Amino acid sequence: MSDCEKLEKCPFFIKYEGSPEFKTQGFKNLYCTGPLQSQCARIDFKAKTGAPPSENLSPSGVEFC
Repeated sequence: MSDCEKLEKCPFFIKYEGSPEFKTQGFKNLYCTGPLQSQCARIDFKAKTGAPPSENLSPSGVEFC
């Protein structure tokens, strides 16, 4: 499986990468490069609404603030 084409420019990871209280690697391993790639809530949101998701919407669908 190849990496998600949106990974490098994903607003969620741009915002939360390097945050000391928030670990993003697990999301990347599951949703961006792993078995749940087809279930990314961010991609699903964009496909259903045509609008970009909030930068706080995680790949699992949980909205962080």
